[in-house]
Amino acid sequence: MARLAAETFADTLRTRQSRGQCDDDVLIFVSADDKAVWTSLGLVTKRYLSDDAVNAVTSRAGWKWPIPLWSVIAICAVLLVLLLAVLAFAIYRCVMYCKGNRRAEYIMGTRM
Repeated sequence: MARLAAETFADTLRTRQSRGQCDDDVLIFVSADDKAVWTSLGLVTKRYLSDDAVNAVTSRAGWKWPIPLWSVIAICAVLLVLLLAVLAFAIYRCVMYCKGNRRAEYIMGTRM
C-alpha cells in the first residue's frame, strides 16, 4: 500500500513541477516513516534508464537504521536490567512491610 502511494505521489509531483524540458526529468521520492523509495522517470529518461537499472540502484541503497543494531541491543539490555532492579526493590520493600515490626509481639515484664 505504501509503495503504491509513493508511486502515485512521486509521479504526480514530478508532473506538476515540470522541472525538465520535454519530459526528461527524474524525481526520487523517499519516505522515512513508510520506508518507501520510488523513482519517477519522464518519458525521455525512461529510454536511457531501464527499470532494472533503477531497481538495482534502489535496492542497493536500501534502508539504513538511524542507529546501529548493536546500540539498540545494548540499550534494551540496560533497560531490562534496570526494570529487574526496580522489580526486585519493590518486592523487597513489600516483604519488609508485610513482615512488620516483631518487637510489638513481645511484652516486657515489669517488677512491682
